[in-house]
Amino acid sequence: MSNHLAIATVTAALRLRLEQDLQAHLTGASATTIRPISPPSTSLPAPGVNIFLFQVTPNTALRNEALPTRGSSGQLLQRPVIALDLHYLLSFYGTETKQEPQVAMGIVARSLQAQPTLTRTLIEQAVAAASHLEGSDLVDSLQQVRFFPTMASVEDIWKLWSVFQTPYVLSATYQASVVLIEGPTAPRAPALPVRGLAAQARALRQPVIERVLSQATGDAEPSAGQPILVGHRLILQGQGLLARTQTPKADTLVRIGDVELAPESASPDALVVLLPTSLKSGVQRVQVVHQEQLGGVARRGAESSAVALVLQPDATFAKVAEGIEVTLSPQVQKGQRAVLLLNQYGAPAGTEPKAYSFPLVVNAPAATLTFPISTVAAGDYLLRVQVDGAESPLVFSEAEGRYAQPRLTLP
Repeated sequence: MSNHLAIATVTAALRLRLEQDLQAHLTGASATTIRPISPPSTSLPAPGVNIFLFQVTPNTALRNEALPTRGSSGQLLQRPVIALDLHYLLSFYGTETKQEPQVAMGIVARSLQAQPTLTRTLIEQAVAAASHLEGSDLVDSLQQVRFFPTMASVEDIWKLWSVFQTPYVLSATYQASVVLIEGPTAPRAPALPVRGLAAQARALRQPVIERVLSQATGDAEPSAGQPILVGHRLILQGQGLLARTQTPKADTLVRIGDVELAPESASPDALVVLLPTSLKSGVQRVQVVHQEQLGGVARRGAESSAVALVLQPDATFAKVAEGIEVTLSPQVQKGQRAVLLLNQYGAPAGTEPKAYSFPLVVNAPAATLTFPISTVAAGDYLLRVQVDGAESPLVFSEAEGRYAQPRLTLP
């Protein structure tokens, strides 16, 4: 990498290189680095080549390789580096009747094709010959500058020479790539002395969730058909569920939505967590997350694939003057959509049971919602509330052979 003199050093080295090649094959030839102007002029080579840098662009391959990095206090921790491509217009001059411009172009084209890079010896010679380049460190750059011809249409050439407002002469465009310019040395934060090495490596074992069960308080065993409610215990069954540490419960977590929970009990094939009221009703993603102890520091390890579960709201219902009041656990959050569902219980024989739904948009967190109801026929109704698609459970009566609770009589 180089300092701010890199671009000027590339131009000076190219001029020296081409002048040496021209003089070896064309008597009296020279190379200049001025803005193209109309001949005849004592400033232009006769015969020879004029080198003009007309454009500089970021190198697309390396533009994001090294970005400035600063600490939280704004202190520069890493020197910024910019990768540039230099675009040159090479104009050829001389006596047209002797085709000197064409001869000069042939010499230059052959030279840059045979040796497209700037050698370190050439760079040192260019810096030694120009006092204004003293301090250039392009010669120490690990990235060599390479020249190659670029395609320029007649329209591109016409536009370029129109900018110069001078008559066109035989010319060619070349690109120099890549020039790396590095910022000044950045002050770095002092590091404490290293007392010893404690490198560790460990293969991660990814946990796999195969089954999700729910166990209500008081139940002896979990059930696959049991609704998942807050206050229940969630049982995750699978393989490799424990992190490989001495304190498995502390280093194995269960992530439900955005909440991470420590298991009540843990084994390699089963984890048990109590579902808190801080969760939201609706579809939730569940993952097992491992923490690994490396060098005495807890670090995030493997995570299982996400498994979906539906956390159902637990609801109680009461008839009030404004409609039906529903108390929910967990409470609903702002932005969630709640729907009260009514299904007629014990419809008269030969009639279709009536059903109603009353949606409500939640504007603030609430544990109690009041649903206004209207045009509901009198009778007994089974009630459910749906929060973001998750419905509160109904109680099935084995004696009646149908759902029987929760139920209200509406006038």
